[in-house]
Amino acid sequence: MTATLEVTDLRKQFSIGRPAIDGVSFAVPAGEIVVLLGPSGCGKTTTLRCVAGLEHSNLDAKLRLRLRDDLRVILKQTGMTALYVTHDQAEAVVLGDRIGVMRDGKLLQMDTPDAIYNRPADLFVANFTGATNELAGTLLSRNGQFGTVDFGEGRRGEVALLHSLGPDEKVRIALRPENISIGQHNGANIFPARVLDRRYQGTQTAYGIELFGRRLEVVELGTAARHQVGVDTQVSLPKESCWAYRDTGPTAYE
Repeated sequence: MTATLEVTDLRKQFSIGRPAIDGVSFAVPAGEIVVLLGPSGCGKTTTLRCVAGLEHSNLDAKLRLRLRDDLRVILKQTGMTALYVTHDQAEAVVLGDRIGVMRDGKLLQMDTPDAIYNRPADLFVANFTGATNELAGTLLSRNGQFGTVDFGEGRRGEVALLHSLGPDEKVRIALRPENISIGQHNGANIFPARVLDRRYQGTQTAYGIELFGRRLEVVELGTAARHQVGVDTQVSLPKESCWAYRDTGPTAYE
């Protein structure tokens, strides 16, 4: 029978600079696989070294790709409790029962892959896991988990409130490229936009669009590139996919 791993208020300070690990706490129940995810220098590997008491053996990138599917099967079949680190989001999703996103030595969110990708705890987690489009606005009103935001010049839209926010607060809205629909003319959150460029990628097409004076990225699945560069069109921003956070200034990921 494998053991539960518990980490409580873990701290690691090197000789200079900010702490490498700054008060990290989490538990890994017996038989669970937890993956620590984050950019280089976030503290994930140092956390593993502190927990394991040894140096982390780096695997060749091609070998990691071949092994990751098999590794989860092996770990589950043997019932092992595992802590794994990576900066590769796809690897984290494939391997982990839960994912912990780290930044600057802090654990920002520990949750299931589904929750990490669909309910990011803050703007950094949203950006790092692919919600790279951002819009800015002011919250006008709220209705439960949703609110109405003024994007400026009389443009208003509905958003999902992932922070506790009140009227007149400045917000930043994170939005995944795959959640924007080009050419939609019905429903809420329909806005005029212009197609700036497109990159055909075989099974999908990536577009750059101009919306509210900002450049946003859109990814549309399918083998046909349906929208011409330079055309004016309508875009749909589903309110469930417009994640609003308190505007605290630029994130460290930018």
